[in-house]
Amino acid sequence: MRRVRAALLFVSLIGLVPMAAAQEPPNGERSADSTRVTVEKEGTVTRVTVQSELAIEIEVPAQTTASCEAALALEYTQRGTIARVEGVIENATCAASAGDYTIAIRVRDENGEITILEFDEPWQRSDDQPVEFLTDYPIGEDVELVGVRSRRLRCVCADASGD
Repeated sequence: MRRVRAALLFVSLIGLVPMAAAQEPPNGERSADSTRVTVEKEGTVTRVTVQSELAIEIEVPAQTTASCEAALALEYTQRGTIARVEGVIENATCAASAGDYTIAIRVRDENGEITILEFDEPWQRSDDQPVEFLTDYPIGEDVELVGVRSRRLRCVCADASGD
């Protein structure tokens, strides 16, 4: 976490004051305590605005994301009751990165009905090399593998600042 000091300008509209009750601020518009008073007159109405500078400290969490654009390519085969999925995740945007994705497997049973099986998978890398994987997924008995695709590929670049 980083600490950031900020000076905020607090603006408060005091309201509309009849001209007879309004008073001009002494010595122009700025006082010694960093408060600024502005008086605007419009006909019989006077608007008084008070601005005061407040120094605050905010804790900002370290940036854990950057523009991250990972791509996933895969191949698949059926091996009896198993779908073997081989793939590679590439990310040219940042080196150290991580995320997750979903493998969606479509199978057709002996009655011709299509079922989609989903498997959530994490991924991570500490360098700029592609992430390769080979995973066997159970698809059941007496089914035909129709297709495999990835869904919801998420990517987060690791914080390069070291904070």
